[in-house]
Amino acid sequence: FRRVLFRSRVSQDLVAGSVSIDQRGTTAGAVVDFLSEGASTRKTPSDPKVHLVPATPAEAAALAADTPYRAAIGILLWLSMTTRFDIAQPVAVASRFCSAPSEAHWTAVKHIFRYLAFTPTLGLVYSRHDGPIGIPSAFSDADHGGSRGDSWKSTLGFIVTLAGAAISWVSRLQKSVALSTVEAEYMALSLCAMRSEEHTSELQS
Repeated sequence: FRRVLFRSRVSQDLVAGSVSIDQRGTTAGAVVDFLSEGASTRKTPSDPKVHLVPATPAEAAALAADTPYRAAIGILLWLSMTTRFDIAQPVAVASRFCSAPSEAHWTAVKHIFRYLAFTPTLGLVYSRHDGPIGIPSAFSDADHGGSRGDSWKSTLGFIVTLAGAAISWVSRLQKSVALSTVEAEYMALSLCAMRSEEHTSELQS
């Protein structure tokens, strides 16, 4: 692999009153490194019909030893934590299997790269005209028992936005097993509310 440069692109539009941040250089380099030339693209970051589970010893052994699974996850984590919150959920799921990935896991990772190839320039655009000034908005969600065949923990996700774009986001397994969909949703909402309050306090200070 060639060395991928982890750089952010920041541009300002004084007329529109906006600032945009993206990782198009890192994205393009990663796509070249991890997808074959002419590979097809995808319009979504993951296949909703595919549920990843831990690989059996035989499945893990069947994956080629030189498959760059961990390297791919490292780059995807960087992108998902900086500007590409749209891939946070599938990247978080795929990263759980770094110790023993299978062909199914590798296919899911390549699906993310195919999506990045389809959306290489997506990023964050903050505008002074979008949303109440200085007041963040927050949204949360959770599945119930989404970690099938493993811990059966639910995955929570939330996003906090300001000036029309995200300023904070998370997608991860909940620390305890939720006994119902309502419980899973409340745990996600609680964490989301705390994070939103932290940002509100920072903006007011």
